[in-house]
Amino acid sequence: MKIKKLKRLIPKISLGTRLTLYFMIFGIIIGYISFVLYTIGVARNNIEAAYETIVPIIKNITGSKGEDFLSDLVDKKNDDVLRIYNMIIQPSYAGFGKVKPIIFYSDRDQKTWKEIYIDDSDIFRQRPARTAQTADLNAALTSAIYNSSHLFWGKSDRISILLRLPLPQAKNNYVLLLEMNRQGIVNYTMMHIQQFMLFGSLLMLISIILGKLFARRIVRPIETLSAVAQKRADGDLTSEFHTDRDDEIGVLASSLNIMTQRIDSHVKEIERRMNTMETMNKIDKAVLSSISRADLLDRVMGLVSSLYNSSSITLSLYNEEKKGFDLLTRYSGASKGVFSEKPFIPAGHIGKEALESLQKVFQFMPRREERSYREIFEKLVGGKTGVGLNVPVYMSDRYLGSMILSRDQENPFSDEETESVVMLADQVGIALQSIRSFEEKEQLLLGILLALTRSIDAKSKWTAGHSERVAAFSEKIALRLNMDEDAVRTVTFSAILHDIGKIAVSETILDKPGKLTDDEFALIKEHPRTGARIIADIPSYDRILPGILYHHEHWNGNGYPDGLKGEDIPLSSRIITIADVWDAITADRPYRKGFQRMEAIDFMKKNCGVLFDASITEIFLEIINEEK
Repeated sequence: MKIKKLKRLIPKISLGTRLTLYFMIFGIIIGYISFVLYTIGVARNNIEAAYETIVPIIKNITGSKGEDFLSDLVDKKNDDVLRIYNMIIQPSYAGFGKVKPIIFYSDRDQKTWKEIYIDDSDIFRQRPARTAQTADLNAALTSAIYNSSHLFWGKSDRISILLRLPLPQAKNNYVLLLEMNRQGIVNYTMMHIQQFMLFGSLLMLISIILGKLFARRIVRPIETLSAVAQKRADGDLTSEFHTDRDDEIGVLASSLNIMTQRIDSHVKEIERRMNTMETMNKIDKAVLSSISRADLLDRVMGLVSSLYNSSSITLSLYNEEKKGFDLLTRYSGASKGVFSEKPFIPAGHIGKEALESLQKVFQFMPRREERSYREIFEKLVGGKTGVGLNVPVYMSDRYLGSMILSRDQENPFSDEETESVVMLADQVGIALQSIRSFEEKEQLLLGILLALTRSIDAKSKWTAGHSERVAAFSEKIALRLNMDEDAVRTVTFSAILHDIGKIAVSETILDKPGKLTDDEFALIKEHPRTGARIIADIPSYDRILPGILYHHEHWNGNGYPDGLKGEDIPLSSRIITIADVWDAITADRPYRKGFQRMEAIDFMKKNCGVLFDASITEIFLEIINEEK
């Protein structure tokens, strides 16, 4: 833990600075090794020089007095030999360190070694060699010069060199031991401080210069690679590793590019699969939360469109009863209303061959297809297309229809995209089962409601079909207001049931040709509350109550039952009021004839801001003019 804290306190050192420091350390090591090798070399040269000097002298002496002359000196004093010893050997090599020469001899059997030395009286004496020296002395007989010392690492020490004396005619073996001091780097530095400082400074300067040059050469491409790696880590996936070097760094850059490309490919594949899984999860949720076929399919197709680069997406459901395709979520938009007309293409307009092709996965490329087939495909997608992908939707091996993705441009769908669309089509097949089950229930409910309202409208011949017409107009207004499908359905069902309270009103009052009495009108005014009470007992129908209860409220506050005014009146009620009044004034009643078209339009305009919301009335009149 303490080491980690200490590391955090030390500032970070760049790679270039570290390389320069490494070169400086390398220079110091080279200088140190050079000193060691120099010292070893000098010692070696001095030993060889000593050998070449001593051997001729000894040969010269033994040549006149016999080769065993050295062993014969024992217990004798010889001034000539002593003088030569002192004059030649010691002064010649004292500069390298104090030299101590020692002569050893043994018989030819090498059983015992004896040391010849000079005592204080300058008499040559002998004594047995130390046991530790015996092995080195025997080894010295195998070469002219034998070094028994350890390796030199720059520390001051004493070196022992054994020289075999070449006296082949002698009865004994003779070895000369030279011991001398080797000067260490510390002692050398103290003795030659100026030279050392000059050499050291020059070595450091060269090391720094070389370190900078090599560091720059090595670090620059690494810094470039590091910068690109940082950009990619920050999310810039367009950055690539570039270098013009063909060494290991160039190979590294190339390998990094290959690696990042593979990583990018894997990341894209993971993202694609994650998006697909997320979309499938959302589709599952959409199945549970949607209230109608158009709502569910709009959600599913919206999710799929966001996942792929497509300009449009169409779901064509095969209608076995009608023998053709119901088109959902077309290029031109989906129909959300209960009474809205659903786009349909008869199977005869497509052809048997094309119908069979739609039951397989295939891509449509305009340049490769016949004109007639392209026109059929464009009918299905609802517009011109560059390239399309057809994926059949099955449920338990039963063909339900096709999911068709199209693009304006002509780049085809990839294999990965096709694979994921096929997976999604399976989910859509499950969704369609839920849709059809819901539609069957909805159609049953709608049939019951229409039967109920028709029975109410049938109480008077003057109001037959009134509720259906009001519902159809109300739905068109809601769609034109871009209300969501749930709100559109609420308006539609509220309009269908808006007069359900009249079930409590007598036909005599409903068909009375003259003016109603106050009591009769009071009874008529109760029908919104009566209808609301009837619907209030039906679970989940509370959202349609406002449309039923307040469809006779007026914008100026003079309506009934609560005298609401302006935007206090619920939007669904304001819509139904306009549709209800229009149908009432344009239809015949027992007490008057229906208004002509222009007369009815003038009435609607005059009552903007009085009976009606002016903005909604304007939209309604646009619808009327379009249907002229």
